[in-house]
Amino acid sequence: MHRILSKETYKLAKRLASELLEEAGFQADATSRAVPLLKIAKRLNVPIIYREADSNLRPEGMLWNTTPAQPSLFGDVEAEIWVQGLRKRFALAHELGHRIVELRLMPDQTIDWTDQDWRDFLDVFAARLLLPDSLLATVGSSDLPIKLSIPWIISTQQRFQVSISCLLKRLNDAESEGVLRVANCAFVAFPGVSAKQKTNYAPRVSVICMPHEWFVPTNRRLSSLGLKYLAKCFWEADPFIESAAEDELEIFQRVNWSRQLLKQLFRYIVYTLPKDQRVMLATFKGPDQLQQ
Repeated sequence: MHRILSKETYKLAKRLASELLEEAGFQADATSRAVPLLKIAKRLNVPIIYREADSNLRPEGMLWNTTPAQPSLFGDVEAEIWVQGLRKRFALAHELGHRIVELRLMPDQTIDWTDQDWRDFLDVFAARLLLPDSLLATVGSSDLPIKLSIPWIISTQQRFQVSISCLLKRLNDAESEGVLRVANCAFVAFPGVSAKQKTNYAPRVSVICMPHEWFVPTNRRLSSLGLKYLAKCFWEADPFIESAAEDELEIFQRVNWSRQLLKQLFRYIVYTLPKDQRVMLATFKGPDQLQQ
């Protein structure tokens, strides 16, 4: 079993991403849009080649060593990206994470990392590079909570050129770290299997964003969390149409891990992805909002 990414490694990923953004001259303000990832890649001397995946076995991206006629002092590499859509920015940020490790860290700092440690480190680095705290602070604060509506989530992820999952994950991080507050809750669900048994293929919560006082476990089937009607809507709802439905959700309070079953209105939208894959985005109120 792999170890959980340590606080030190987590801080390292955050620091390296912040340093890279600062060196690239990125400063977030109310007019900021997407982080200039191509500019950062150029600064690191990483040429990029985008290709269409010719196999399901292709990775999303890869950093290759090259052998030019006149090698540079710091080595020569190029990033090859196969994934399409907004995922290609996250894939490129991953590969830039590999590059920054090569340039900034000593081999003994990563020698004990497992494959999972590398994935966790690169996920944190990529997310922090694409959505630094300073950028998130332009859309919310600790004094003015963000209302997570479906139109707001869609417009914000398009503005910052990141996936909905990446946006919600970073908003949840920022909420838990006190950078900003969210007024309600949102989650993304994908079809998948259980992490341990690799069984029970069903729509599962992949990412959730909510006030830090509350907790909903990820990789749980919607139906096992009480969301039986939404689990049915996941497969049957017409795609790309925002809808609403009443359902129940099991939620936990962090202070004492007490369990509550919320019955309320959920707003949701289902998207179809390549190869007929589906994904659901849903928003709802937390227990505190229901009592107001």
